[in-house]
Amino acid sequence: MRNILCYLFVPVCLGFLSSLMLPEKAKSQSKPIENDSSRLDASFYTSVKPIVQNQINLATRIERALTGVDANQVRAVRGQVLINATNIERMLRREYPEYGSVCHSQNSLTGNPQSQIYCSVYAASREMLNLAPILDRILSRRGESAIVRRLPLVSGEHHSDPVLSLAPMQRPQLGQRAIPFITNEPNLRLSHSNVIGRRTKTAIANYTPPLKPAIAPPDDGMKILAIAQQHINQAKALFPNPERFHDPRETNRILDQFAFALDPQEEQTYAKILQQPNTGIFRVLPVTAYQRPQNVLQNRLQPSVGDRHPFPVIGQTRTNFTPTLPLKLVNPPINPEQTHLQIIPQGLDYSFMVDLGNIPIEKLDPQLQNIPTPIREAFLTYQPPQLFSQIQTERRRILSRKNPNPIFQPSLPANLERTYLARIIQYQLPREITENIFLTPQQRLHIDTILKNTQASDTILALRPVRQRRDGSYTVIWRVLHQMPDPVIQDLEAYLRY
Repeated sequence: MRNILCYLFVPVCLGFLSSLMLPEKAKSQSKPIENDSSRLDASFYTSVKPIVQNQINLATRIERALTGVDANQVRAVRGQVLINATNIERMLRREYPEYGSVCHSQNSLTGNPQSQIYCSVYAASREMLNLAPILDRILSRRGESAIVRRLPLVSGEHHSDPVLSLAPMQRPQLGQRAIPFITNEPNLRLSHSNVIGRRTKTAIANYTPPLKPAIAPPDDGMKILAIAQQHINQAKALFPNPERFHDPRETNRILDQFAFALDPQEEQTYAKILQQPNTGIFRVLPVTAYQRPQNVLQNRLQPSVGDRHPFPVIGQTRTNFTPTLPLKLVNPPINPEQTHLQIIPQGLDYSFMVDLGNIPIEKLDPQLQNIPTPIREAFLTYQPPQLFSQIQTERRRILSRKNPNPIFQPSLPANLERTYLARIIQYQLPREITENIFLTPQQRLHIDTILKNTQASDTILALRPVRQRRDGSYTVIWRVLHQMPDPVIQDLEAYLRY
């Protein structure tokens, strides 16, 4: 009986001892990989979601560094891509030891959701790590426009300046903007009364505004970033609720719309008025929103506020010419504390306005029958000058409020429940005149073709502010009432330079 029990007990003991002697790696490899996504614990998604979110945020910061001019952003993401790759690889060794064999095989995208998420995260981190030499190259170029301070040494090392051994080493603040080399720009008031065709004095003699850098993102870096973004999107798609990830790009777009564009419900509120022809609604911003901030690094290739939110079109688009409504909020010198509506002129353009009172914009007709006779006659009978010098003189008179007709005002106080009547005269001049270019003998043979590029428009329209926001901007409804004949410049050929 004793021999029989030993015969039965010995194999069991040997099997138990052999299982204890197996290495941990062999145990993990012997564990089958589940193919059913429903068997995954919800805690897995909860623990991996912050990792995917960090990669989404890092990809956005890298894109901003590649397209921006700030050296501190480039230096910050240069270290973050290394830290990100190290942390993910350490996490995979701890949580998913099979990633080395699974993620490099052809079946990495056909396994269970857990392995697919891990492999997508790993692939994205490796792609971002490939951006390190590109970021080093970009950082050296960013140093041409801003101060790039040396990073302090790690703890335990000593640093002494070769000249001033006691001088402390300043720690760069990578979360702040880099300091540009060109600073102390003069705060000059913008003047819209420029003169075309001859030289004029400037506010500061021989002063040339600093030219901001034009930086195009490197093609190789953007390609690598696009591949990394694909891996991140693959990982996001495997989550039960992929829409719950925070996308910084979408957040920036929403914030930009909130700061400069209309609210979605505003067009619905005034849908009845906007159904009429030649009407529209847009948000009028302060003139400072369109100006470049001083002593701040900017990439002039990036779209500005005017590019992202263009002015409404108030006429038929022609070749290289589109009549628009460049309405802005200004604080004129006559009353700096009061906000005025003004149609900002460009080039040879000019305009004038009048306050009609609380008249509904939909009750106005093209012949202006519902407004006082002096205003109607002044707007309908006004004829723009046809000589180039007289147009500029008329423009300066209106902008300086020295026009003989007191009805013609360049700007008026912005108030709700008021309707404004405006007449906008716009010109599209040849580049040879606006840029004062000398014509070559060959170009002189094609003067008629050059002068054909001159176009103009004359529009009478009504404006009505319907909402004021806390930031001071207004929502304005506009309606084109009458399209006057196009203005003509008779002596434009005399201003071509030979």
